Amino acid sequence: MWSMRTGENMSAIVELRASKPSKWLNLTFFILCAAVVGYAWLSRAGQRYYDEVEYWEIAGHLARGQGFALQGQPTAYRPPAWPLILAPFHSLGSGIGVATMASVACLILAALAAGRLGMILTGQRLGSLAAIFVLAYPINIYTSATLYPQMLALLTTVVMWMLVAQAEAQGRLPWLWGCVLGLAAAVMTLAVPTLAFTAVALLAAGSWILWRRRDWPAIVAGWAAAGALMGAWAIRNWIVFREFIPISTSTGINLLIGNNPDATAGSGVDVDLQASMQRVFSMGLSENGRSSEFMREALHWITSNPGDAAMLYLQKTAHYFVAYDAPATAGQGKPVMGLIAWAALVVIAGLTVARWSNWGRRTFPMHFTERVMLFVFIANAPIMAVFFTRVRFRVPLDSFLLIEAAIGLLIVAYHFMPALRERAATT
Repeated sequence: MWSMRTGENMSAIVELRASKPSKWLNLTFFILCAAVVGYAWLSRAGQRYYDEVEYWEIAGHLARGQGFALQGQPTAYRPPAWPLILAPFHSLGSGIGVATMASVACLILAALAAGRLGMILTGQRLGSLAAIFVLAYPINIYTSATLYPQMLALLTTVVMWMLVAQAEAQGRLPWLWGCVLGLAAAVMTLAVPTLAFTAVALLAAGSWILWRRRDWPAIVAGWAAAGALMGAWAIRNWIVFREFIPISTSTGINLLIGNNPDATAGSGVDVDLQASMQRVFSMGLSENGRSSEFMREALHWITSNPGDAAMLYLQKTAHYFVAYDAPATAGQGKPVMGLIAWAALVVIAGLTVARWSNWGRRTFPMHFTERVMLFVFIANAPIMAVFFTRVRFRVPLDSFLLIEAAIGLLIVAYHFMPALRERAATT
């Protein structure tokens, strides 16, 4: 039975507010921050991926006061959160290298939130080791050097988990933080729509915890804030297109990318849809109409090939758990990147197992939110496989493994170094 721990750790949680991580953790964190910033700055050589080109173009239109547009036309093809963040960099005349610092900043802030979350989950300041794991994760470092929105999604994922864990530990959440929880859910959805399930699941978990404590203001504030932000985007789309578009118009093409005769478990966007694109664009449909036509074609292939479609779906579900995907853009991937990613995943998985073992749960009792995140992490596999699965889409959810692995490392260290455990218990 899942337990809602509030009493026994309350004093520890209160003490954590005033505590500071040990000096070596601080030093390591700052060195890693400098390394991540340096890597992002030195690795920029223009827009390497097609998605980056479109995000940057939309940001440019916003900066020039031309609205949310792509190729000179109003659009809802890309979700709005990330271009809105990039727009100020465009307004200042910043280049790609400077704009990439927005992604780096999201990673650093996510690491700080992870450190705080680790302290809540362990009741000890050494739980802030989770910040190091999030910041040093090779896939995070690589992704932070791009104009992809995944680091923004990572930040919102960790912040939501942190706030829900805080609500579990304290039994309540100030209504203002409830607003932050709801806004984070909306931003996550409007940055990476494939994480909509994650956003709803975490907001629902937080609401359930608060409902048991009759903390109605925080619940109402959270859902109202999320609804207001999502509603504002839907209203904009209705005004511009006279159509109901809650998130984006890319649903249809994404479904077709993952469900066609050439799709494989790991093909991602690297499929030839030129004939379909030419046919649909020649029909003179609206942006949302094109999405519907792409969806119709994908569903036609699925229903006409149920055996192949089912097998492909199972393969895509399994592919969700791989450590590395070669970039679809030619010339961007290197074999060593795959080796590093696999090595990191093996270590992280091993430490996560240590945290979830009977031994680990005796050291640090399991929180309800950790079980929720395990469910969310696994459930996203069959959900994302409806379209297609890529490591890049899973990156924000890897925060679950990273934070659990950090706690797992503490458990292993305490086992082999009892003096460290005794020292940590007194601080």
